[in-house]
Amino acid sequence: MPLIADRFLVEDDEVVDLATGETVRLSIDAAPRTGARAALCDRLFGLRHPLLLPLVDYGACADGWFEAHANLPALRVPGIDSRTLALHLVRFLRACGIEPDAAAVARHVRAAVDAPSDVSRRPVGVRLRMRPLLESVRTVLESPGPPGVTAIAIHAAQGAGLRTARLQLARAARLAGYLVIDSRFGALDGILVPPRHLCVIDWLSRDAPLPALIALATAAGARRHAWIRFSRRPASGAGSIGLEPLMSRDLTDAIYLDPECGPTPAEVRGAIAAGGGVPGAVVEALASLRRRPGQGVG
Repeated sequence: MPLIADRFLVEDDEVVDLATGETVRLSIDAAPRTGARAALCDRLFGLRHPLLLPLVDYGACADGWFEAHANLPALRVPGIDSRTLALHLVRFLRACGIEPDAAAVARHVRAAVDAPSDVSRRPVGVRLRMRPLLESVRTVLESPGPPGVTAIAIHAAQGAGLRTARLQLARAARLAGYLVIDSRFGALDGILVPPRHLCVIDWLSRDAPLPALIALATAAGARRHAWIRFSRRPASGAGSIGLEPLMSRDLTDAIYLDPECGPTPAEVRGAIAAGGGVPGAVVEALASLRRRPGQGVG
């Protein structure tokens, strides 16, 4: 089974992300303009919008330039709202300094179908940031150190950004030279030959034994390994850290204020006050506030 960029396993018609166990959409360009592509991906990696396919990872590989996106189904949008949604995305990207060409749109923009939707929602554009806590974890991953296992446990409530943290740290670990793999995979054939630096991810696992994969890798040679556990509740033992609620200023900066669809500054302040610094709750509250196109943000 081919392994792309030391992270994506190709099997039949599916591509599986070893870091999460989820399928992804993988595109590979054999002759890329890496400078322009890298700059575009750097920006898109930190953006969220209903019509954007979240970018999971990207960069150079043996076959050229790869981009991996979340494997989302087509968005169900009533025909009357599809134009509004598309124009909102264009304005959001322009506000972020992005003018994608047709090829970039084909790779990064999610398909939409004209179909009834159960809930009429307002589009919300979000600019993500790497939190200071996660920057500290990335520094640990990038720093040289003696052989052994570095154990880190990260916890956060639903909607507080734990899934985003997993994506950000999985990419950071890959760039730092680790083979990133979810603990549920176990020992895949040939994965420890030759010996590798491993970053093993435990995702919402209730048990906390050392993953067998790390035990095998440690026995195979003197290498540095990382074990990152993600959970909804604080984990016992040293190395357990929580994703802190975002400051009001950071949440305000993250939300795109669209001149046509909103939200208004007052709506953002209200959503932040009610959401208690939890990004998911803030975005959900703003998306649920329906605003007519052309009403403006006041």
